[in-house]
Amino acid sequence: MAAMNPDIITLFSTPETRNVFDAVVKKLTIRFKDLVDSLDLEEEKVSESLVKLEEAKLIEEFAAPVNDFKTLYITANGLTANRELRRLKL
Repeated sequence: MAAMNPDIITLFSTPETRNVFDAVVKKLTIRFKDLVDSLDLEEEKVSESLVKLEEAKLIEEFAAPVNDFKTLYITANGLTANRELRRLKL
């Protein structure tokens, strides 16, 4: 099994980003508004974390005319990262 990408480990060293990732993984798909409502974070922090996760190709989004209704989903890379995080107990 390949070692986990150090950039991914660094990405998850930020608790907010890890919490956002974990919330998306738990649901597999979730609307932005529901994600924000489920976390004890400001909407801006959630958005910042989503940008980082999208750049790392761990999640993707289906756009909507209203930001609250965009749908976020975990990618295959995100599922692999989640599996590795659990294996490494991070």
